[in-house]
Parts: sequence; C-alpha cells; structure tokens
Amino acid sequence: ALEELPGREGLPAELSEAILGGIAIVLYRRLAGGDHEGIVGLAPELDAWTLAVPNPPGPLRTRARRSLPRRGARADEEAGLLPAERVLRALVALVAERGYAATTIAAISTRARISQNTFYKHFRDKGAALEAAIEAGAAQFLAATIPAIRRHGSWPGAARSGLEAACAWLAAEPDWAHLLCVETYAVGPHAVRRRDRERGRLLAALAETAPPDAMLEPLAMEATFGAVQALAYRRVRARDLAALAEIPPLATYLLVAPAAG
Repeated sequence: ALEELPGREGLPAELSEAILGGIAIVLYRRLAGGDHEGIVGLAPELDAWTLAVPNPPGPLRTRARRSLPRRGARADEEAGLLPAERVLRALVALVAERGYAATTIAAISTRARISQNTFYKHFRDKGAALEAAIEAGAAQFLAATIPAIRRHGSWPGAARSGLEAACAWLAAEPDWAHLLCVETYAVGPHAVRRRDRERGRLLAALAETAPPDAMLEPLAMEATFGAVQALAYRRVRARDLAALAEIPPLATYLLVAPAAG
C-alpha cells in the first residue's frame, strides 16, 4: 500500500517496516490505555506523518562504529554487589533465558546466591523486583543515550549519535535488551508504561538540539520512537543483536526528513 502512494515507488522494505512499526506502537499505547475512541482521530495525523516521509535519495547506510564490549555476569563483579543488585541481575538473566512467567523467586534467589528470606527483605514479590529491574535498565539506557545527544553540535548529528549509542548499549547488554524490548510486552501494558516513563527526558534532549523551525509534531515524534521500538523488538527477539546497527540510519531519516522538509 505504501509503494502505491505517489512518489513512494521502490520504498525500501526496511523503511516500510519502520513506518508500520511506528504506527503499530502508537496504536498499542492508546489501546493499552483504554483510549479506544481516540484511535479513530489519529488517522489524519498518522496519514500525514506517513506522507511526510519521502523516498530516500540513496541507501541509508550504517557507518562504522566500535561496539561496546558485551557484558557478562562475572563473579568478580557480582562479589561486590549489594543483595538487591544481585537480585536484579539474576532476574534479568533468568527472564532472558526462560521468560518472566517461568522465572520463580526460588530460581532468582539461587542465581543471586542469596536466601529467599533475603529476597523478601528487599522486594515484596517478583513483580516488585521486575519493576525495579525495568527502572534500573531504563536508567542505564538513558545514561548511555542522552550524553551522546548533547555532545553533538548539529540536530541531525545529535539524533544519529543518540540512536547509535542506544543501539550499541542494547547490543552490549543482551539480557537488559531482552527485558526492555521484548519481555515488557509479554508482562503487560503496566510494564510497558513503567519502561516508557522516562521517555520524555529523551525526547526533551532531542528537542533541545533541534533548530527553532524544525517541525517536531508530538505524534510524529511518538511514531518515530515507536518505529525504533518496533525495529528493536524484532531484532532482539530474534537474538540478532548485530542487526541493531541497521536501526540508527532508518530512525534518523524518519525523524529528520519530515521535520526538515
């Protein structure tokens, strides 16, 4: 359908995937929040966003970037961690292996090398530990991304650098990536809302670098970041972390091209 639009002949398949993923995430957020009637009113804005993305003048290439080293759960690192931190690391690792539903407090305690009594001293239940893990992962994600945005001079460059830093962090932290990108949807909308609570800080950092005349429509920004989430979901779920490097050029183009005209 996108290719049948005037001027969209030959639209790259990966860009179509990104656009449709962005729309899907926008609809998910409304449905998860119970805003069923408001969805109909989104159609004109989503249509305008789709039409505002022109065909790229050339391939959207991934530039060479030194990846962050992948982190593992090393015993020498964990030895100095507080029990609550060991619980979070154990939870994240087990969720990546077997999913949240199949992860038990007994398994978490064994992996963290603590007693179940110690677990309950720090967390009310498995759900409370999950919320803490999501918040910890989101904080690490922002810490890796926002400085990359702010240290770049131009707005397109800031967007590209921030997206590259985000994807590099996900590739370096596969267990956290699985929790934030995949398992939150399996847990449910409340987990997704918890994950996305800090998203405003990321959007604000990007807006700070944008020129005054940039047309940063709120729904377009939401759809663009929905596209990033959808693209990351498929790659992380398939354990194809190397493919995360394909996201920054696509997402940067989606963000910059419509806003810059």
